[in-house]
Amino acid sequence: MALLVPAILAKSFKEFEEKFNQVSPYCQKIQVDIMDGIFVKNKTIQYQEIPRFQNDIKLELHLMTKDPLSIFQYPKHPAVTTFIFHYEAVADPAAVLAAIPQKLIRGIALNMETPVKVLEKISKDIDLVLLMSIPPGFDGQQLDPRVIEKIGQVKSLRPGIIIEVDGGINNDNASVLTAAGIDQAVVGSYIHKAKDIKRTIAKLMLDLGDIKGVGI
Repeated sequence: MALLVPAILAKSFKEFEEKFNQVSPYCQKIQVDIMDGIFVKNKTIQYQEIPRFQNDIKLELHLMTKDPLSIFQYPKHPAVTTFIFHYEAVADPAAVLAAIPQKLIRGIALNMETPVKVLEKISKDIDLVLLMSIPPGFDGQQLDPRVIEKIGQVKSLRPGIIIEVDGGINNDNASVLTAAGIDQAVVGSYIHKAKDIKRTIAKLMLDLGDIKGVGI
């Protein structure tokens, strides 16, 4: 089974609040996309602008930024448990991993064209690998099937690494990804643009084998 992680790509507090309210009743964790307009062309709400909320939802940050460590100049958001930065964005990924506080899950994202083998020397310091199945920066794109092969390659890096896929996931491919061995599936626009968000989430969860989907 794989955990469904709805994603929020928001350019304003209002948009964040609207998307958060759409998915938070039905999930355990939400991914927040943070884009700086430099590493990718798009720009979103920034870390320090993420509102505090009164529930048990956990947040993971997907940092599509050139300076991921700059967020640590701000007070820690109490809901953030996972910190994911892009291998392609930094000069020394090992140094960034070492700087992430020990209490956080340390994640690294790979664009589709970046081979998994670049992580071999630092795999012992990685808790989670996020495989992009679309080019980063914008939602609503189609999943690149080459990601299936990369899932297997990550599994061979080190036992216990959390494997997450982001981009283009829907009811036509969710079960295929689960069968390939992912642990978490990040889904954004497919959920937020659905006519019936509750039903869409429930169907995705069932396709992923996430038992929480039963009875939503």
